[in-house]
Order: sequence, then C-alpha cells, then structure tokens
Amino acid sequence: MVNLVSKAIYFFGRMIYAPRATTRMMLQEQHKLALGLIYTLGFAFLYSITSIILYFAKVIPLAPVLPLDPKQWYLYQAFYTIPLGLIAVLLFAGVAHALARGLGGTGTWAASFMVLSLGGVLPWFFFTWLPETFYLPFTGGVPFWGTTGDILRQIIPAVWQLILCVVIFQISQRVSYWTSLITVLIGMVPFGLLFAVFIR
Repeated sequence: MVNLVSKAIYFFGRMIYAPRATTRMMLQEQHKLALGLIYTLGFAFLYSITSIILYFAKVIPLAPVLPLDPKQWYLYQAFYTIPLGLIAVLLFAGVAHALARGLGGTGTWAASFMVLSLGGVLPWFFFTWLPETFYLPFTGGVPFWGTTGDILRQIIPAVWQLILCVVIFQISQRVSYWTSLITVLIGMVPFGLLFAVFIR
C-alpha cells in the first residue's frame, strides 16, 4: 500500500509537466483501480479536513448553492464531500468510458477511472484545496484576490481539467482527439452538476 501511494504521488507530480508520458507509464500499472481510488478518495478526504478547518475558523460562504445555514455550511460539507466526490468521478469516468468504447475506444474501465481521477483532482488541488486550507482560514474567508479572482479560481481549474483529461483520455482509450473531446465534455456534465453543490 505504501508503494502504491508513493507511485500515486509520483504520477501526480509528473502529470503537471509531462501528461502524455506519465499517462503511458500509468497504463503499465497493474493496480489501476486502486490508483484511481487513491486520487479520488484521497482528495475528498483532504477536502473534508479543509471543511472542518474552515468551519472552526468561522468562515461563512458568500453565496452557497445549497440552502443550508451559512454558519453550518462547512460542517455539512465535511460529511458529504467524500461520497459526493466519489460519485462525481465515477459518473465522469463511467459516462466518458461508455461513450468512448461505443465510438471505438479500446481502453479498460480501470484505466479510464485511473486517468480521469487524476485529471479531475490535479487542477483543483492547486486552485481550491491549497488556498482554502492554508490561506482562507486565516483571513476569515476574505481573499485578497476579490470576487473576480474567485471566479477565475473556479474557471481556470475547470479549463485545465478539460484540456488535461482530453489529452490523457485520448491516450488511455486510443481514440482521436475529437472523440476524446466529445466524450470527456459529455462526461463532465454530471461531474459538474454534482460539484455545483460545492459552489459558495
């Protein structure tokens, strides 16, 4: 297990600057499903801890989507982050994989889940988890980047996720760029709808 986590961290770092080569390396791994779970559940667990930190720091969300008491928002989020995060990535990978296979893809379900889990986690790690864990709790949730910066902090990782997932899914499914783009875009619809509950 320790070896698998070490590999997951190694691939995570390498995916930032060499996505194609890293994907090909990951496809040689035997425990693809386990790697996917490490990324998805690991990130969801970290975000649950972040939610607890924000709750005790008395951070109040600006405009939460869910009709919850703003003062209790992050306490609730700490409990629904893990199951919702897992379901969102499973739907993302499941829809994209099914469509790709129907359009001639030859990759396995485990490979699809593994690469899309990493592709879905990596951008948000830098643009949401890091600042919300190590910066916002100490400012009362008031960022120096303002409202425009906060909107960009949601748009940039979404675009990065799309581009990254199209590139690595194309390799894992052995399909054309356009097939990968279409399947990933459609797969991101349920992913995006579920993750909308985290908007605040």
